[in-house]
Amino acid sequence: MDKHSLQQQVSQLKRKNIENEDLSDVRKEDIKKPMSAELGIKSIFYDPDWNPSGKAPFGLKNIPYNPRTFRRDTPIEPRLNGLKEIPLPKPNIKDQDQKSS
Repeated sequence: MDKHSLQQQVSQLKRKNIENEDLSDVRKEDIKKPMSAELGIKSIFYDPDWNPSGKAPFGLKNIPYNPRTFRRDTPIEPRLNGLKEIPLPKPNIKDQDQKSS
């Protein structure tokens, strides 16, 4: 066997071992980290009764809330960007007729 080809094979094996070790470390880290879809009690979708894992509904992204800035069940003050009075839309006559029938 040629000395050059033997060295080449050894270096390839070392590279493969290094690549496999790196991948195994990444896999271990993925297992340790919580899934972004399920954040548990830190999820904005968390509810102890209907969503204890805090999993995001289909089509929505789950992000952890900041407990210093996000408070549950607090009244929300609307921001009207300087508008003082916004006229409400007039009720639709057809809708009122259907409700009374």
